[in-house]
Amino acid sequence: LLVMRPDKAPQRVPINMISRVFIIGNLKIETASIILFCEHNIPVIFMDFSGKELGIMIPYNHRLPHRFKEQRILLETKEIAKRYMNWAYARRQILQKEVSKRKSSAYKNKLSDLGRLKMKDGSKWKVVKQTFSHLLRGLIIENLNRAGFDPHYGILNRGSNWGLVLDILYITEPEADWLTLKFLESSSDMVGLI
Repeated sequence: LLVMRPDKAPQRVPINMISRVFIIGNLKIETASIILFCEHNIPVIFMDFSGKELGIMIPYNHRLPHRFKEQRILLETKEIAKRYMNWAYARRQILQKEVSKRKSSAYKNKLSDLGRLKMKDGSKWKVVKQTFSHLLRGLIIENLNRAGFDPHYGILNRGSNWGLVLDILYITEPEADWLTLKFLESSSDMVGLI
């Protein structure tokens, strides 16, 4: 893949070194590049400058995903679906506690910093949080595709487009909060980035 930027020399990047692509804003990209991403099962996520996700492109698969039968088992009985939901809620709580511990040690028990940052820089918080959520979503889609799961077959978000991706994103959302907090904390040096 040839990457060209204004005022910089063109750079060649081997396709096997690319796992996901994020396109932010108005970017010129050739059709051959998009076809190359599809051929190598690389998801492409399109976002605008405000952090809003505009679309996701994944390669077309006319066959059922490899693990479709295993995924279908989760919805066969209400009891199994209920266990999955309880597991997802428990995993999120565990991750929230881990993030809270990291925050406690990083801020020496000043646990109100997160709330103050959300209130003080609400619009910045929203843009950065959405961007990190989309980065996590891209990582989730990449791994689900690689593992052969159907990214649309979720339990918590049953019937939603990208249901399984949203299920996993719900579990990992505290990590996006933590990344947002760390970014905004360090962004005083990088004011022009936000």
